[in-house]
Amino acid sequence: MISHEHKCIFIHIPRTGGSSMEMDICGFDYGKKDEKLLYEKHLTVKDSINLYGKDIWDNYFTFTFIRNPWDRVLSLYLFKIDTNLIVDRGFKHFLENYEVSPWEQTPDTYENILEIPDGAKPIDFIGRFENLQEDFQQLSKKIGLDKYKLTDGYNKTYHNHYSNYYDGESKKKIYDLYKKDIEFFNYIF
Repeated sequence: MISHEHKCIFIHIPRTGGSSMEMDICGFDYGKKDEKLLYEKHLTVKDSINLYGKDIWDNYFTFTFIRNPWDRVLSLYLFKIDTNLIVDRGFKHFLENYEVSPWEQTPDTYENILEIPDGAKPIDFIGRFENLQEDFQQLSKKIGLDKYKLTDGYNKTYHNHYSNYYDGESKKKIYDLYKKDIEFFNYIF
C-alpha cells in the first residue's frame, strides 16, 4: 500500500492488523473489490520497489508489522474458516496440510521485508502485532496521521492464546517453516 498524502509505503504481512491500518491511513475499503487495491495489498519489498520505483521507496517512510508465527498461522486458519475459504476439519488437520499460500509471498517474513535490493534503503519501521496499538501510535506520529488508535476489528479473529491450540508436533512444524522469523525477531512459543 502506498499513501502519497502521508508519503509512506506499507508492506502488509497477512494477519498482522494490516487491513485496519490501510483503512485508517488511506481509507481503503476492500469490500469494494478494487482490483488495484487487491493487487497491492500484500506486495513484498522487492515488488513495492519495482511498482512504485526506487526513488519513491527511498524517499517515503516505509513500514511493516510482524506477528508471532504460531499466533499468525492460527489467525490465518480462523480467518479462512470465517470467510469460507476452507471447510473446518480442525486445527490439527489444517496444520497437517498447511503450506504457505501464494498471497503470503514467502515462507518467512524475514525474506519479505529484510532482503532489500541493492542500493535501496532498508525498511524504516517494523512494528509488532503484539504491541499493535502502541506501535501504531508511534507510526502515526512518524507519518503525520492525526489518528493514534487503530480501528479495531477489521478481519479480526477471536481465539484463546495460540499456545492452547498446538501440540509438540504442530509447534515444531511452524518452527521449521518460520525458523528465520522466529530466530531473527526473537519469538518464542
